[in-house]
Amino acid sequence: MKNEFPEIEIYKTWFTNNDDIVCEDCGPLDGKEVLMNDEFGDGIDAPPYHVNCRCWIDYNTKVGE
Repeated sequence: MKNEFPEIEIYKTWFTNNDDIVCEDCGPLDGKEVLMNDEFGDGIDAPPYHVNCRCWIDYNTKVGE
């Protein structure tokens, strides 16, 4: 999509399972949104953040908002 529509900004959002076993590193990242090529912090640009990480990211745009 980025190649076809370079003017549209693409975002990525970090998601956790939001349960009792989400670790203290990933918990604060839940729902955090950054531009596609940006980091979520501390050099982390996508899951897995650590061994056994259960997090994932999803991509979206702000088109039509």
